[in-house]
This record gives sequence, structure tokens and C-alpha cells, in this order.
Amino acid sequence: MNDPRYPFVSVAIPTYGRARHLERCLGSLVRQDYPADRYEIVVADDGSTDATARVVETIRRRAPLPAVRYARQDHRGLNAARNLALRHSSGDPVCFIDDDEDVPPAWLGAMVEGVLRHPAAGCVGGPMRLRFEGKPPRICGREPFGESELDLGDDAVEVEHVWGGNMAVRRAAIAAVGPFREDLALLGGTETEWQDRLRAAGGRVMYVPEAWVAHVRTQAELRLPYLVWRHFQRGRGQAINGSRAGQPCSRTTTMQGLRIALRHALVDRCTVGVIDAARQVGRLMGMAEAALRGRDRGPP
Repeated sequence: MNDPRYPFVSVAIPTYGRARHLERCLGSLVRQDYPADRYEIVVADDGSTDATARVVETIRRRAPLPAVRYARQDHRGLNAARNLALRHSSGDPVCFIDDDEDVPPAWLGAMVEGVLRHPAAGCVGGPMRLRFEGKPPRICGREPFGESELDLGDDAVEVEHVWGGNMAVRRAAIAAVGPFREDLALLGGTETEWQDRLRAAGGRVMYVPEAWVAHVRTQAELRLPYLVWRHFQRGRGQAINGSRAGQPCSRTTTMQGLRIALRHALVDRCTVGVIDAARQVGRLMGMAEAALRGRDRGPP
């Protein structure tokens, strides 16, 4: 087939130690409405020690198409896994998906259509809708839950950022601004730094509402201790990554955010306030770590 409506594309899944999530994600990706001979799936394993390789092999044996490829490296972080996927894939665009997502059959076709409709965009992304597989903690409903959901409306629009769990990048954009920065190894802002470089070079980031995915949260991932830990680490990573990328977090803004979050948690008895407070505390910790590292290095 050589139909311009169906360019050969790659679907890339960076993963690390989440074989059970990955199995569901892969199962949904091999059932796309897109022609099976016009896409490949590349699993970029960032040093997993669980059943990740076995899950990939099981899925691969079910049918010859789409091709399912497996690449592995020592544990180096999310952006290193993204770059691993780029090296082991051949399609254009490369569509990145997180391993904890369930992808509807129309997703890949909608993403490719968005890329073709906006040829000047080096990056295209879509909505991420939360799916709870358990009872979430109490929230007041006035603010987003904060688990990487994304909804920018019903119309295609140029934006500053889309989330890395549902984005397509063009190879020309990678060639123009370089790969993902591997020194940004912690959770938080790993993909947005690349998008900032793209926009600074004159590129565009587009949001296409039709290309949505379900971001699955299990009962274990909805427990408050896990949410507090995860968001603390995300805030810490945002601060450290931001410092390394030359976009440091503001201590004043972070302290203001912490006060607002604590008030929201105490007055409204809302879990969103608790986990947002954890993220702000993580940012303060990350800023302190970045400052210490800067002093240790000394003047240039």
C-alpha cells in the first residue's frame, strides 16, 4: 500500500517495570483501525527487571502485523527511553504513548490525520482522559485531579505544550532541534523542554481533540500515600529539570502555590489540595538540591 492517507508511522512506548500496564496498552495498540502494515510498535525498555520482555514477546506472537519491536537499555530515565525508541523506529511521525494508557481503535488514525492536516507542526498531541479503576480519594471537583489529564477544548488549536503520554513528533523537527535531553532524567517537564526548543526555533505544537487516550489509574495508584509520593517526586523533578534547562522554578510562586494548596486541603477537605501541596514541597526540595549542586560545582 502506498496511500498518502496512511504514511508509515511508529508508535513508541517508553516503559520501566510496569509489565501489567504495558500488556493492556499493547493489546489496545495492535487493534487500531489504521492499516496494520502501515505502522509499527516500538517498546523502549528502560532497564525493567519484571516480565516486560515476556509481555512483548507474547503480543508479538499473536500476529505478524503490526510489527512489534523491542529495544532495551540500562535504566537511564524517560527521555533516554524516548531517544532509544527514536533510534529503533523508522516511521514518520513517531507517536509516543505511555505504558499506562488504554488506546481507542480510532486513536492512531486521528493522530495521523492531525499531523497531515497541520504539516507545519513539528509536534501534535491530543487529550488524556482519566479512567479510574477504583475509588478515588475525596475531591471537591473544582480543580483537575492532577494525574496528567489534558483537555484543551473541542477545536484544534496551536498550544505551548501537549503531554508526552500522547504526542506525535516529526523527524524533521527532531533533526532541527535535537533529541530529548537525557540529563532531564526525573519525572516532570521532560517533554515540554523539547517543545520549548521546537517553538524557539520557529516550530509549532498543535492540539488535536480527536486523538484522545484513556490514562488508567488503578486502585493502588489512587491511594493517598502513593499520590503524595508521586506528586512530591514530580515537583522535585520539575525544579531540578527546570534548573538544568535554564528555566528555574520561582521560590515566591512556589510558596504562594503551597499556601493555596494547604488552604484548599484544609478548608475544602480536598485531596487535590493535599497532592498539590506535596508537589509544591517537592519543588522546594528540588530547588534546594539544584542550588547545592550549583555551589558544589563552583564558578566556571
